[in-house]
Amino acid sequence: MAHPIKKQEFLGAVTLVSFSVDGSLLYVGVGPTIFLYNTASGDLLGEHQILTRGILHGCDVVRLHGSSTPGIEGYVGAFFGQKRVSCFQNLPQSPEEAQGLEELTILGKSKVFCDWVFDVQLLSDDCASEEGEESNKLLAAVGLAHNLVQIWNSVSNEILRSVQCADRCILYALAFHGRSQDTLVVASGTVFQQILLWDPMVEGDVGADFAVAPAQRLHAHDGVLFKLAWSSDAQSLASVSDDRTVQLWSNNGKTAVEQLHLPRISSREVLLSSKYSPVFRAWGHSARIWDVSFWEDTWVGTCGVQQSTRRSD
Repeated sequence: MAHPIKKQEFLGAVTLVSFSVDGSLLYVGVGPTIFLYNTASGDLLGEHQILTRGILHGCDVVRLHGSSTPGIEGYVGAFFGQKRVSCFQNLPQSPEEAQGLEELTILGKSKVFCDWVFDVQLLSDDCASEEGEESNKLLAAVGLAHNLVQIWNSVSNEILRSVQCADRCILYALAFHGRSQDTLVVASGTVFQQILLWDPMVEGDVGADFAVAPAQRLHAHDGVLFKLAWSSDAQSLASVSDDRTVQLWSNNGKTAVEQLHLPRISSREVLLSSKYSPVFRAWGHSARIWDVSFWEDTWVGTCGVQQSTRRSD
């Protein structure tokens, strides 16, 4: 009698890398599985299947305080890949917490969306419940490949809102800013080399024909955009492209580069009405750039196809 087929290890590329809050633990995504490593020693501490199938591409991890969200504790994360999103709570943040952990605690149910997921933002500021009541919601903004944004309650597995951008084109990148529905802003990178800034919470009839016009269109790259990243205060936006450049945008054209680290808080209406303009453009990679990230809003780091990283001050 033939032996039944058994599932073995997935051999594939690393498609997700994320550090814990203090950098001591490294989350590495390969296929549908997360591997946990001790950053200092490089030791593998455990592995956990996150998706039932598919390939992980990103995650968003935030800390929820039990006093404001009874029933949902610790560090909560949304992991996504292809069309799937899964949320987990009590995520380990140190090697000690990860060592010997049998499984991660799933929150609600995994969701298969109607299109490829490009970004997920946990709306942690909208999770507070009445005192003494258990929280029945963990809202997430989910950005999909054809410029569609959905607000999803991962606990009840309900889609609360679906909003389409008026530019219904394929995207190569999408990035959210804001931790509540009142502050949420979208930057989407289109196949036409443009960055569209728009408000997914515009009031109106959210029926099949409702679409939100972009508040701004940015264009400086000579190729498609592979990654977008907001600074912590959304006053700056970084973009990278297959033209091998990183472009930094600011919504105050008079702001000097050395002033970008200064904290400035603006409402969503002010952000979208203040024109984002190019601050600087940098070269340094010999091939297309895949990723960009801010560090303390004072410089950006990039990585590309040639397996090297660059820092731009």
